[in-house]
Amino acid sequence: SEPAGYVLRLERDQLDAARFADLTEKAEALRTAGELEASANRLAEALALWRGPVLGEFREEPWALAEASRLDEMRLKAHEDRLSIDLELGRHAVVLAELESETETIEYKEATKDGKMIIRKVPGAMKWSDITMERRIDDSKALWEWRKQVIEGDIDSARRHGSIVAKNSKMEEVARWNFENGWPSKWTGADFDAGSNEVATEKVVITHEGLIRA
Repeated sequence: SEPAGYVLRLERDQLDAARFADLTEKAEALRTAGELEASANRLAEALALWRGPVLGEFREEPWALAEASRLDEMRLKAHEDRLSIDLELGRHAVVLAELESETETIEYKEATKDGKMIIRKVPGAMKWSDITMERRIDDSKALWEWRKQVIEGDIDSARRHGSIVAKNSKMEEVARWNFENGWPSKWTGADFDAGSNEVATEKVVITHEGLIRA
């Protein structure tokens, strides 16, 4: 017997959480079979199902805590798997979209032998865009301590060379960019919103003087 009230019975494919689990399971099987593009598509489809916090206004209820945490971890893993597949497919431009260099163009006028005026363009100074990096917050304070050196005015100690390394799912290096004299010009902490299901991250903007593909 059941207590008085209403019971809502749904098919499995009518529940977003169940559909998400099924899609991520299919994505994992496709990846194992070597079908990376199809796996990435399934993961994108799964992540598109997320709308708002897990379990909404009930996520802080005692009976919902474990399930909300489980679903949050599943979502994070799906994001990480999608990123890893992008790297395996060679989509470093997608993953490292903030890496950019540009050469200034200098224009000057020049007269030809027949007196015709033309515009010449020559390369000028090299400009490098800042590098924006974001990571999941844990017990490491390394990025904050680095930023703190700049806040305290010790810019010489804050300047350092570094590398951005892209790895595949087997943690094998597939690409590397080396930057010179980098220092953190901006640090952004997490937005601690109790009603959000976003993973807490910290972001740092690195200003530097040169970037080389190793």
